[in-house]
Amino acid sequence: THLLVEEGSRVEEGHIMARLDGRTASLAASQARAMAAAARAQTRQLQTDADRLNRLAENGVVAQAEADRLQSQRDAVRRQQEASEAAARLAGHQVTNSVVRAPFSGTISTVMLEVGEMASMMPLQPIVRLLDLSEIEVRVRVTDRGLARINEGDRVQARINGFLQNSQVL
Repeated sequence: THLLVEEGSRVEEGHIMARLDGRTASLAASQARAMAAAARAQTRQLQTDADRLNRLAENGVVAQAEADRLQSQRDAVRRQQEASEAAARLAGHQVTNSVVRAPFSGTISTVMLEVGEMASMMPLQPIVRLLDLSEIEVRVRVTDRGLARINEGDRVQARINGFLQNSQVL
């Protein structure tokens, strides 16, 4: 895991916040694509053989059971091909997810990994907490004396300690 942000960092939507190790997912995608290609080739060969055997069975040269067995074998290999193609899509999706982008503009409030710690893609593990601070509502207690000095709509300065690493002036 390579973190590209730290607590208090401001990020824009789409900004890359982290890169996870996607090598395992990439290898799994390659393996699944190769298995799908092999199953496709085997399906084509079994289809050709089944067509030939069906013609022979129609002429009584071979038993129909033999042709049926070959068609069942072709269907099983076709299902293996579909499963391999689905595995390749899933692994490709995991490779894509190895780059973590900000889903919206905001401020990193918490980094949930320690230096040297690996993030897990399965099960999913939070890496950072991203907050949208473009509009926040703050409720404060104001003394009667302080209330007399402010009006609705006035801009105020507030220090929020402990919210991020450093207190923020709003």
